[in-house]
Amino acid sequence: MTFSLQLVLGFALAATITFFCASEMRRRFGRADRLQSDEPSATSISSISAIVAFIGAVLLFGRTTASSADVRWELTLAAAMFAIGLAGSFAKLRGWPRLALQFAAIGAFVLLGPEFKFLPWPVANLALITVWLFVIANSFVLLDELSGLVAGVGLIASVAIAAIALMREHHLTAVAGFSMAGALAGFVARKDSRLTIRFGDSGALAIGVVLGLLSIHASRGPHATWASRAAIPMLLMMVPLVDAATVAMTRQSIGAAGQMDHAFHRLARLGLSRAESLAAMLIVQALAAACAVMLTFVPEHEAVLMLPFVAITFALPVAFLMDPAFDARPRGSRAVRAGFAESFFGGGAKRQAAAVALELSLASAAYFGALLIRFDFVVPEGLVLRMITALPGVLISTWLAMAVVGVHRMPAQTSAVSEAIRFAAASAIAAVMAGAASMLTAFVIPRGSCLVFAVLLFNMLVAARWSFDVLMRLARSLTSAAQRVVIVGADARGEAAVQHLFAHAPAGTELLGLVDDDDFKRGKLFHGYPVLGSLDELDEIFARARFDEILVAQERLAPARLAGLQSFATLHKVSLRQFSFSLIEVDEGAAASAAGAPQIRPHNA
Repeated sequence: MTFSLQLVLGFALAATITFFCASEMRRRFGRADRLQSDEPSATSISSISAIVAFIGAVLLFGRTTASSADVRWELTLAAAMFAIGLAGSFAKLRGWPRLALQFAAIGAFVLLGPEFKFLPWPVANLALITVWLFVIANSFVLLDELSGLVAGVGLIASVAIAAIALMREHHLTAVAGFSMAGALAGFVARKDSRLTIRFGDSGALAIGVVLGLLSIHASRGPHATWASRAAIPMLLMMVPLVDAATVAMTRQSIGAAGQMDHAFHRLARLGLSRAESLAAMLIVQALAAACAVMLTFVPEHEAVLMLPFVAITFALPVAFLMDPAFDARPRGSRAVRAGFAESFFGGGAKRQAAAVALELSLASAAYFGALLIRFDFVVPEGLVLRMITALPGVLISTWLAMAVVGVHRMPAQTSAVSEAIRFAAASAIAAVMAGAASMLTAFVIPRGSCLVFAVLLFNMLVAARWSFDVLMRLARSLTSAAQRVVIVGADARGEAAVQHLFAHAPAGTELLGLVDDDDFKRGKLFHGYPVLGSLDELDEIFARARFDEILVAQERLAPARLAGLQSFATLHKVSLRQFSFSLIEVDEGAAASAAGAPQIRPHNA
């Protein structure tokens, strides 16, 4: 059997298994929106089918391409992570015990399984691989909060991994990549499950750890440097890492699901619908995967010089998502729209750390850009290592210059002219200090390159300062004019309102969730949609995600509550409607007058 036929058959087998399992899901659970529930039975079918399809394809078509012992170890780790997630779902195992089991399984694999050489120090190398697999696996668990995102991101990453593996002649990685792509494509291909596939903790953990392993394999090469080996996995896993960083940087705690603030939640506060948020994140993942594929064509010594530019491309959207304008806060508190200078160069410790990291990325890009211009974009291989020896001095000089000029203390109301003056001063000071510091290293920065570095750094800082408004306008231009609805009442009438909304509502209508005063229902899913909070929290809910209509389904609503809803609707220019339905009893006279056809008044909303 030829290798090309192995790839095709592996993809086809995995896709076929999951495609028909999607049909089984619809048959067992009915409406597609029911698949968004957190019940283990609803998610275990998709999880089991995806993992079985992947493992089966790899064992059938990948066993002749590499060591069977390594394959068994890696498939065993995937099965172990799946079992841990499944046991946690059924046993309600949460928090540190579940994380400890995951860490133990990954640690045993790293210690006893195949060797991965990233760093020359064995202990540091083991720690790096363990942390990487642990972070990626749990990042996919976080992604599973938005239905369809794990399947979409995993599919894009798998195809990119397979493409890189083919170019580098890693046959087993190529087979595994195509098999995972087929396992996920089987779900995406079904129209009734395209936006409603969730894999639960079990499937997300297994898929995440498999893709984490494959991304490491794809980065290997006969002449691969540490730079490309680090850049390719991070690009391939860009959206999971960005979302995990957003959750970690914007919230005080990520211990409970209800407290997590994901990237797609913050996009929703711009007005993007669920489908538009999904599309935006998949576009970012596709661009990152394309960058990873393109990086394989770049000579290894030049790949080091490109890393800062790749980092900036994705660091700016992260900084955009971290802006306090998207924080969930009650209306009437401090202004919702904080200035970019305040959020980007100020704020709390986490945002301050992110701002410094981005500034250092800009400084690295300006430094390498100045030298690329100096050598007409053809840098000798031996010179690159010498150039890197001067990079720490450049970064320290830039940080000190920013601190001296006071860039981090710039208030939101600072005018553009004064910002430009500070940026120019900081760039000039950084260039002088970097040139002086380079005299102590193996590479002395030429004076002309110091001048070009100052110009590039100034332009990059100004561009970063104004990129917030550009991204804001771009996001707003992508928002649809869909009618966003909130239903009051998570009860039987609320269920009828949900069914009526999707049976008779015009195209583009989106249900954000439900509101109910029962504290027990808070944070839970009601037919696939979250209970957002109580009526008293309506202002805060509106601040997190704006909506256009309130549909009151609760039958016994106190007059004071109804009056409060009317005041809220008037203040925020939101439509307020009462859901009702009625049936007219048909008697013999009415039936005879209608020639035996009963007349039923349709329910209305």
